[in-house]
Amino acid sequence: FRRVLFRSDEVIARTPCDARFADANRKPQRYAGEISAGDYRRLTRMMRAALSGDEQLRQWLGKYLTRGHDDPRRSGGRKLSFREFHEKFRARKIIYRRYAARTAFMRNNRGLLLFINGECVPLPRKFLQLAVLITDQSAIRYSDLDAAPAPTALKVLHGLYNDGHYRFSRKAAA
Repeated sequence: FRRVLFRSDEVIARTPCDARFADANRKPQRYAGEISAGDYRRLTRMMRAALSGDEQLRQWLGKYLTRGHDDPRRSGGRKLSFREFHEKFRARKIIYRRYAARTAFMRNNRGLLLFINGECVPLPRKFLQLAVLITDQSAIRYSDLDAAPAPTALKVLHGLYNDGHYRFSRKAAA
């Protein structure tokens, strides 16, 4: 089994995209970017022998599924302070996720785990709508954050921007 786990990159790369997570009896997840509890249970049954601990397995799975298999270079300009980011986001009104970014989120006992390009960002459970925005939308409008816990949601986006996962358009919004 361990041999299979270590060769999983190769096996999955050869599996047609429409055959992944396409079991006949599989229930679709509620949100497009969510790794459902059912999917998680099925995959963990296969992998428990290779990894110890439920939390370690959750993080490995999320990181693996979102790790980019394309050019890992990120877009974005210089890093911004939180104040600069907030002012720019308010002025531009929209921020764009990097074209090839892969995202997902998973619920755990302490809240949520947001995954973006193989990185894990723990979030409190109250950030479900932010996780849905990040995983479902390629662009987030400043006004979308009305429903999210604003200052902390901005801090999450600020971190994702400075890590190169998001970018602003070159022109200011009208």
